[in-house]
Amino acid sequence: MSENFAEDANSADKRPLARVEVVILGQTRVFMCREGEEERLRAHALELEHRLQELGGEAADDEPSLLIAAALQMADELFEVHTEAEAAVAARESRLAAMDEARARDQSELAERLTRLAEQLESEAGEEEMADN
Repeated sequence: MSENFAEDANSADKRPLARVEVVILGQTRVFMCREGEEERLRAHALELEHRLQELGGEAADDEPSLLIAAALQMADELFEVHTEAEAAVAARESRLAAMDEARARDQSELAERLTRLAEQLESEAGEEEMADN
C-alpha cells in the first residue's frame, strides 16, 4: 500500500519526496512525504499503532472498524485541544482588552491632571503678572 501525504502539503513546497515504510497492524505500508518529514510520519504511524494495539491489536477481525475507532479517538483529542486553545485565546484577548481599558483610563486621568496643572500654572502666571503691574 502506498499513500502520498506530500500532496496535502503546501503546493509551493518544492522539496523532493521521501519514501517511508511503517508497520501498522502487522503490515508494512509505504507512504510518501516531503523530504525532512520522515521522522514525523514515523512518529505518527507509531502513535497510531499504539492506539490500535490498545483497541484490540492484530487480533481484531474488523480492521476498518478498528482504524475508524482510532481515528475517532484522535479526532476527539484534537477537538479537545482545539477547544482548550480557543478558550486560552479568548481569555488572553479578554485580559488584553482589560489592560487596554485600564491604559486608556490612566491616559485620560493623566491628561486631566496635566490640563489642571497647566490651568493652575497659567492662573499663577497671570496673578504674578497682575502683581507686577
